[in-house]
Amino acid sequence: MTSLYGFKRSPAPRASKIGVETQTNKRRLLAGDFLRFGNHRLQRDAMIGGQFSRFGDSANTSFVSHQKQSVENQLVPNDAFARSLIYADFAAETDKKSREIDAEIQRIDDLFVKLNLENAQKTLDLVKPKPKPEPKPKPEIKPEAEFEEEPEIVPLTAEERQEVTSFLNQRVSSNTVVAKAFRIDLTFSELVALKPGKWLDDHVIDIYLAAQLDNLKQVYVFSALFMTTLKEFGLKRTKKRLKGFKNIFEPEKLIIPLHVHGNHWTLAVVDNKKKSIYYYDSMSGYEHQDSNNKPTGKTSSSIHELRLLKEYLQIQSEVLGTGDSEYLIYDRMPCPQQHNGSDCGVFMCETAVRVARNQPLTHKQSDMPTIRQRMALCILKLRS
Repeated sequence: MTSLYGFKRSPAPRASKIGVETQTNKRRLLAGDFLRFGNHRLQRDAMIGGQFSRFGDSANTSFVSHQKQSVENQLVPNDAFARSLIYADFAAETDKKSREIDAEIQRIDDLFVKLNLENAQKTLDLVKPKPKPEPKPKPEIKPEAEFEEEPEIVPLTAEERQEVTSFLNQRVSSNTVVAKAFRIDLTFSELVALKPGKWLDDHVIDIYLAAQLDNLKQVYVFSALFMTTLKEFGLKRTKKRLKGFKNIFEPEKLIIPLHVHGNHWTLAVVDNKKKSIYYYDSMSGYEHQDSNNKPTGKTSSSIHELRLLKEYLQIQSEVLGTGDSEYLIYDRMPCPQQHNGSDCGVFMCETAVRVARNQPLTHKQSDMPTIRQRMALCILKLRS
């Protein structure tokens, strides 16, 4: 008899009936064990194939089905031992395939873990706050390399003092116009404010600064009421045309008196070359007090007016298309300080003249009476 593997099987030796039955029973038991082992492996590998198909490899399921069908086709119903050998070979091959599947699953799991880690790192990078850029430090304010000759505050001569004193003490109507210049009609009541201890009027400031600085070609003086008009009518409705200039960025310096808090004169100087706004206050660091002698919390350094002035420059730059609106504000410029509550206008005028002429700020409180007299004399000379 020829077996399934192609070799001739030798006939079994003759034996007694009892021996044949015993040998037959052993073969049946052995074949049954192989069959149970093979069926168990087939079931396990079929489950593995089903799990692997979830990852997209449906070919493995086809492989198991094909192998099982091939085995069924080769089985011989009456040969239990041959069936067990075939199932054993099939189980070994299926076990090898299952190990390959397990290795592939492990590789895919490792890949998923790696991708999840990379995505998590990218998410952390997006959520992580970016460091704030360090603010650019303001350039250090360096004094001018050279000043013009320091002005000497010379007392008036006897004749000049007599002229000023007699004019300010005469009895005339307060509305009498005593000087006409620079499109300003100055009345007697306004000129009398130059007496010691009195507050200056905006007309006195305008006519005096114009008389002192009109001959400087690269300096323009704004009206003392400019900031008041700017705050009252707003940025868009305020249009300033400079006499002799096409736009406000042509002069090197703009002299702008500021009347802040309703009772204090300060000075803003716009330097178009340095793209800076400088603020001079003869009472810097002091607090104004109300009638109850309680602090109001308002300091003489009015940052609101300076920011409004900067916005005005930005609007003018956009209208004119100059692109010169990036100005820095320096609101604490060193300047001489007053020791009373009435000389702020005189300090402001003297500071404006000296800054415009690039002269050192060396005037002081003791110079105020002489400066008041010289301001009055300067205005009186405009009558002729």
